[in-house]
Amino acid sequence: MPLPPSRRWILGIVAAAAAVGVFLAGMTVHLRRACTELDTPYLPLCADPSKEPEAVREGLRARIARNPGDSYAWTKLLVAEPRERSDSVLQGAALAAPNDPWSPAGVPRRR
Repeated sequence: MPLPPSRRWILGIVAAAAAVGVFLAGMTVHLRRACTELDTPYLPLCADPSKEPEAVREGLRARIARNPGDSYAWTKLLVAEPRERSDSVLQGAALAAPNDPWSPAGVPRRR
């Protein structure tokens, strides 16, 4: 039994509203995740991070304290850390991300 035209319009509007709702929910999650992972550095989606090296390192240490298995934060901290203090970070990064291609697990120690 076919629906009357008024019900078809209502059904279409409800379906369109549901699609827009799903799109908006997905977009906000995607943007939040993109700022966390920084996978789109060429787009100005996120607030500018601090340019102070010590502030960046402190932020990464806080992130690691919240989630010790965050291999991205360990690897980024290894890059941000001065060479003389990088050995302790290298051990943590190798434990957190042994199979990560950017992880220092297979990289020889710095001299």
